Amino acid sequence: MTDRRMPGTPPILPSLPSRPPEVGGPERWDGEFDPELWPVLADGRIALQGGRLDEAERAARVALRRLRPRPGARSRPPASAVGSGSVDGDGRASARTGRRADDRGIEVLAARGSAHALLGLVHRERGETSDAEREFRQAVDAFEAGGTEIGRGVVSFAHGVVLLYSGRAEDACKVLRRAFDQGEDTPDQRRYYAIALRDAGHPRDAYDHLLRSAPRAPHDWRAWDVLVELGDTLGDVPSVDRVDARLRGAHAYARAGRYDEALRLVSSAHDLDPTPDLLDELARAQARAGLPDDALASLDALAASEPLSPDARMLRAEVLEQTGRSDEAVAEALAVGAVGPEGTDLLERRAALLLSAERWDDVLVCADTLDETRPDAAVRYRIRALVGLGREHEAEEAARDALATELDAPDLHALLGWTVGLQGEVEEALQELEKALALDPHDHWARVLRAQALWSLDHQEVALYDLGRLVQERPDDTFVRYVLGDLLRQRGDLDAAEQHLRAALDLDPTSGPLWESLASLLQDRGEREASLDAWRHAVTLAPTSVSALVGAAELAIDTVSPDRPDEADDLLARALAVAPESPVVHALLGELARRREQWEVALGHLDRAVELAPEYAWALGTRGQVYAAVPGRLPDAVRDLVEADRLERDQPWVLAALADAYVDAEDLGRADEVLGRLTVLQPHVAAWWLVRARVLLALGRPDRAEPVLREALDAVQDPAEVRNELADLLVTDDRPEAAVEVVEGTPPDEADDRLRLTGAKALANLGESTRARDALLALVGSEEVGVDAAAVLGEVCRIAGWYGEAEHWLGVAFDGVGDEASAWLRGSRGALRRATGDLAGAEVDFRAALAQQADNAFALAQLADLLVVGGRVDEGLALVADVAEPSVDLRAMHGFLLRQVGRLDEALDVLHDALWASPDSAMVLRILGGALVAARRSDEAVEHLNRAVEVSRDAPAPERVDVAVDLVDALIELGRLDEAWETSLGVVRTLPDEPQGWVALSVTASQTASWETSRVAAERATRTPTQRSTAYRELGRAWLSSGGVDGAEHALEAYATALRLDAGDLWTRRGRADALFAVGRVDDARAQYEDVLAQIRSGPVPDWRLCHLDGWCQLRTGRLSAAVRSLQTVTLEAPFPASAFLDLALTTLVGDTAAQAVRYAQRGLDELDREPPRMRRGTLRTALQDVESTRPLLPTGTARAVDDYRERLLTALRAVDDTDLRLPDDPAFMTLLRGPA
Repeated sequence: MTDRRMPGTPPILPSLPSRPPEVGGPERWDGEFDPELWPVLADGRIALQGGRLDEAERAARVALRRLRPRPGARSRPPASAVGSGSVDGDGRASARTGRRADDRGIEVLAARGSAHALLGLVHRERGETSDAEREFRQAVDAFEAGGTEIGRGVVSFAHGVVLLYSGRAEDACKVLRRAFDQGEDTPDQRRYYAIALRDAGHPRDAYDHLLRSAPRAPHDWRAWDVLVELGDTLGDVPSVDRVDARLRGAHAYARAGRYDEALRLVSSAHDLDPTPDLLDELARAQARAGLPDDALASLDALAASEPLSPDARMLRAEVLEQTGRSDEAVAEALAVGAVGPEGTDLLERRAALLLSAERWDDVLVCADTLDETRPDAAVRYRIRALVGLGREHEAEEAARDALATELDAPDLHALLGWTVGLQGEVEEALQELEKALALDPHDHWARVLRAQALWSLDHQEVALYDLGRLVQERPDDTFVRYVLGDLLRQRGDLDAAEQHLRAALDLDPTSGPLWESLASLLQDRGEREASLDAWRHAVTLAPTSVSALVGAAELAIDTVSPDRPDEADDLLARALAVAPESPVVHALLGELARRREQWEVALGHLDRAVELAPEYAWALGTRGQVYAAVPGRLPDAVRDLVEADRLERDQPWVLAALADAYVDAEDLGRADEVLGRLTVLQPHVAAWWLVRARVLLALGRPDRAEPVLREALDAVQDPAEVRNELADLLVTDDRPEAAVEVVEGTPPDEADDRLRLTGAKALANLGESTRARDALLALVGSEEVGVDAAAVLGEVCRIAGWYGEAEHWLGVAFDGVGDEASAWLRGSRGALRRATGDLAGAEVDFRAALAQQADNAFALAQLADLLVVGGRVDEGLALVADVAEPSVDLRAMHGFLLRQVGRLDEALDVLHDALWASPDSAMVLRILGGALVAARRSDEAVEHLNRAVEVSRDAPAPERVDVAVDLVDALIELGRLDEAWETSLGVVRTLPDEPQGWVALSVTASQTASWETSRVAAERATRTPTQRSTAYRELGRAWLSSGGVDGAEHALEAYATALRLDAGDLWTRRGRADALFAVGRVDDARAQYEDVLAQIRSGPVPDWRLCHLDGWCQLRTGRLSAAVRSLQTVTLEAPFPASAFLDLALTTLVGDTAAQAVRYAQRGLDELDREPPRMRRGTLRTALQDVESTRPLLPTGTARAVDDYRERLLTALRAVDDTDLRLPDDPAFMTLLRGPA
């Protein structure tokens, strides 16, 4: 029977007499009285004390039936005799009771009062309050009807107790005091009198009374409980002299949980009488007070004087367990003989200790033995042991069998709920736990399990609320705090979890599970060293605890201490010795070997782990990681990792390893699928998004990679790396505008230098050289990206034509990286050297770049072109032709070079193959269009070039302009000048900041000899952010063609700038030579012409354009025969040869062969009819200018012939429209034309 009363409340009916009270007078009062009623009532009292409430109730009801009046007799005393008054101060009946009952009925009244009192106490024990109060009232009526003479003491005592239970403490004091007067002076009498004084509001009187009387009855533990309680109330500590009294006081303190006070009294008793018995008591008190070392010392001292009793040996085992010496504790407990009267108790204590030490098999042995004497306890230990052994189903069956005989056992319902919950049947577990709590709402273990079940069913707030209330009710319950702390840890509320765990450890610092839970919490928080220390402490407390050894080893694998390099090995060796068939231990040994790349050892342990537990996901996943590292075992890796994922879905580490395995197996589609799951599981982890984006890029799906990264920006906690990756992707995918948006949309305090560098690259790709330069100048001092910024700045300046700055910053980059310069950086410097005329240095750089990165397309194309232009045609062509798997761009470059060297048919074949491989390659379409122009396949050429313009619609501005300019050049070569003019106008209207559009406009105007328009357009080209040599070349040409010395001087300035931007451009050098010739610097001009001729001769076989240039330079240097040969070649190859014939006429005039000049002039004029009118005008006007500029070379005898030739040109010019091409004059265009200030 569970006693839930407050301390000091009488737990049982006070002792009733075993024989009738000695009273005078008749035996009957209106009926017979059976003297055997007193033994019946005595048996009922004993049953009540033993908790046998049904038996006690039967005894009380038997007595009451026998006390009924006989038929015809009065059922109760007359009203004048019974009454319901109270007792007055001197113990006599009050005036309200009337006359005293007849003496003959006193015995009946005493028995009836006692029976009602017994029945009332039964109801009270059952919690049936109203029934108890009814019986107590009837008992009082009976007792008081007997007056002051009833019972002569013992019945007065019963009367006082019933009054006390009825809440009439003052009346109880009077009646119990009368019992003293009547000679009733037993321990029970004294104790209840003190309780009555206390409840009547006289605690000091009660305390003084017990302080005098308790030592007289040292074995009355209830009196000591009341005395201790009163001492607490009054702030006093009982002080007694007798040894036995001190022990009783100590026991009372212990029952009240006041272990320190109990220890004080026991210690003082031992000081008075240092006997072995008191040494035993002292050890127990020390153990209760949380001083296990002191208790152990006391027990050892006791053992030195006499053999320890079985009870003391079990105490020693329990103390050893408290100190963490689990192995010794188990050995001691198993050595205790569980025999004799105390055998069952010792067996239970042994079972409890073995349960704490997780010695499940030994617990089962104890349970089997307990089956004989305590089957109810045996089944409870058996269930817990079976769960500990992982045999949850057997534990469930044992709980169900036990419930079949103990239907209303709340703890069995709780145990059943526990076992089914462990098997995943959480809802059924919750039902059983609700049954347990309906039977016993105060079962805290069931309440904890119910909270855990609610947590598993996602009712987390309810679970935490229930556990919080339980902590308030039981603040010293370590188990409740342990579970609450663990659930808070799972929710991520680590601070609150730690608070509860540390509070539990304050209460029980030797609890291994508590230290393990704290270690896990610290590990979750990232405090690895503190966590490892906690694991080590758990191992110290329980050296054979596999969970503690495994937890410590798992962390020791990751955190190798310099002073304990073999700690993980030692821990796992100990764990393997304790549990040689543990799959967890074998799996961890495999993981340890994997970390050390000991693949065979790792596979041995992991194979064993999987053999022991075929569905052990962690072991399978780890073995998959090992297989992935072993050559040739990639299929096995994928198999194991897929199985691990099937068994435990959505484990991030398994998915990460599986994604890596798929990548290694080049199964990128499945890798993308797995990485997609990872981004859903752990959206805050940037690595999953980044790797997935890279996989998609490898799959050629930048269109899918971009949205992945954009989603990641909102998902990850620190999006800096994702933002950098997104910007890089957009730049790589030729979408610099989008990259700039990403960079400029980033708050300044979140943008790092790497992102700013990517933004600068994007600006450069957009052709915004000035903005790119400004951004890069702000980064060259960065520790993180300074060298890279200098390299990019050098490249930006090279492309923009700022060669001095380019040389400086590329030099800074080379100084920063030394011998570790990248292929890209070497290629950039090579291109700069080539542009500035250092062809040998350029070749060195290009070859160094290719030596470092054989597939560097830029360096390969640049070097091949350099070699071909330099006359090393076969070597240059071989560079690109010998590439094993050339990219589409490299194929296009091969076709371009073949065209350059006159191998047009081969070029067309290569380019068509490249176009088939990549139909939307703007580069291939451009180069193929140019080749088709050369092949006189004009319609196809324009079709391909228009297609190039279309596919470049979303490309960066510089690329779009370059493609459009290729179309303009083709249209010019095909004589479709009006289309070229409109196309050029469209380019500059759309992209006014790109110089090449204005250059195309200037070139188109120059083809019609609209020199003023050409000059204005060229000047506008020079005012764009990016500087191009072609802009200054066309400006020089327009100034020179406008005539006069001033025009020539302006031309020289423009050509000087153009050559600074591109020293190797032949057309710029020819123009400068013409300008020098025009200002009379003939020798300088001749030297320039000679340089041009030398460069042409050093290159491949020239096409008709270079032949025309060669013929002009030969004419100006006086090599007339060579000039004639070159120009005759042009007349055979050029699509419109009229200008070549007219130049032949001029050349023969210089050679003083007028007749031949007339034939050439006529042929040229005839060819003019094939040219479109605007081209015809340009050809005639240019020929007239050439006549005037060449006069210094003409022999004086040819003046008439020259004048005739000039007149024929003028006559032809008058026959065509002589109107210049003019720029639009609408306000919008004029605004574009003005450009930046």
